[in-house]
Amino acid sequence: MQELATHHLTTMKNSYLLLLLVSFLILSPGLGIKTGELAEAACMMSPIHLPNCSHEACVQSCVEKYGESINGGCIDNQTCCCEF
Repeated sequence: MQELATHHLTTMKNSYLLLLLVSFLILSPGLGIKTGELAEAACMMSPIHLPNCSHEACVQSCVEKYGESINGGCIDNQTCCCEF
């Protein structure tokens, strides 16, 4: 019985340490994923090459290519990002 309690305590301790480590990595400046990087990474699934990208042209391109656009927008001067 004591072995089971010790095993359970060790497992809980390891879980808390893992949670603490993940929280530290996310909340530490420069170590976690920045919001812009996260948005850009999500966009890489559906980018459209659009020279001289504008918001209006991007939304129209998203509608033409995917049939909808909830939050289409330019991530740089050459790339349109379609988000659904």
